[in-house]
Amino acid sequence: METVLGPATCVHARLEALHDPENNEPLAMTGARFSLDTRTREAVLSVIVVMIGLGAILIVVHALDLASDRLLKFGCINVIAGIGLGLFSGTTGILSLGHVMFLGVGAYVASWFTLPVTMKGFQLAAMPDFIQKADYSLWLAVIPAIVAAMAIAAFTGAAVARLRDTSAVIATFGFLVISYLLFIGLKPLTNGKQSLIGLPQQALSWPLILTLTGLAIVAAFAFKSSRLARAGEAVRDDELAAKAIGIRPNITIYWTWVISAGFMGLAGALFAHAVGVVTPNSFYLEKTFALMVIIILGGYRAITGCVIGAVLVTVLEEVLKNIEDLLGSFHGETVLGFFRCRKCLGSPRCAFRPPFCWCSISAPMAWSVTVNLPPSICLKNRSQAGCASAQPIDPHKHTPLTRMQSSEPKTWPSPTVLSKRWTVSIWRLRRARSWD
Repeated sequence: METVLGPATCVHARLEALHDPENNEPLAMTGARFSLDTRTREAVLSVIVVMIGLGAILIVVHALDLASDRLLKFGCINVIAGIGLGLFSGTTGILSLGHVMFLGVGAYVASWFTLPVTMKGFQLAAMPDFIQKADYSLWLAVIPAIVAAMAIAAFTGAAVARLRDTSAVIATFGFLVISYLLFIGLKPLTNGKQSLIGLPQQALSWPLILTLTGLAIVAAFAFKSSRLARAGEAVRDDELAAKAIGIRPNITIYWTWVISAGFMGLAGALFAHAVGVVTPNSFYLEKTFALMVIIILGGYRAITGCVIGAVLVTVLEEVLKNIEDLLGSFHGETVLGFFRCRKCLGSPRCAFRPPFCWCSISAPMAWSVTVNLPPSICLKNRSQAGCASAQPIDPHKHTPLTRMQSSEPKTWPSPTVLSKRWTVSIWRLRRARSWD
């Protein structure tokens, strides 16, 4: 009668064969050791490729002056933070919304030791004397930041390790909300909503941030090739099978949570000194969603994907911020509406038709707009050359507006506003009959 061996029996039999002294086959040629060596070599190769690629990007961008030093430093910080979140979510398969909590813990703890002594007198007056007199460099301040973040993770990890799927996501989000409220409420430790200001931004030097970023990448790949990370991936893929071969899922998730918090604490310490101000709003939903985009965009199961996602998100954040600033400059000073030729005021048949028309609008104030339009746009007087100006028209009432309807006093704006000019696109409108 054929005997069917279970997964645990097969694994134990294989391990006994590896350690059998009578087995003359070199251990490096066996399946288990060969697989371990392959993964280790892949990790080393990945470290080299990522370090060279990231270094090349920094050198090229800095040499061509494509971005400021501040943006490049934020990119390195995003790399460390993305790695920290990717280690946990990619290894265990649990999407964490609470890792920004450790980012804030690292930022505040590092600030306690680097904030100038004169600033602590009125911002952290209730802190102990050894913190009041502490004036450490950022090289030393990152150590208590990492330790504090891992200590908080050791306390909260007991609950996270027993949860799975949606319940774990909700629990981590609850930790995020609690930490945000604590950052505001613990005013003797964080100065509340008034924030901690005056952090020495010059302490974040290039040798420091490049060294710590490189160490973080090396440590992340070392963890991914470790036995703990493999056990976590086994739990992620099939928890029941992982239990059958002797893996304890709760312990694996717990230690992965604690180790990933250390990376977030390091990123938080660097982030605080890159900004120069530590405020509770910096460690809430906005940063959480940014980290989510980092690990999802690049791929959260691989460290390389987290690095790529961090670089892309850093570039996108800067581009979108510039676009937002550009669009925000038009607020309250640009008249958005429909325009008709002055000689055709009141006629619903005067409307713009394709092709698209571009015109230069001079908007010195919010009360009147002068538009230079070619005569061909005027349908009623297409052959006339006097169709050269327009007035804003209320599209709902079809009545000319010599001034925008507003309750504000009709005062002239400042000379700065008067000097502004914009080029806008007159979009394709409906046919003339559609205005009837």
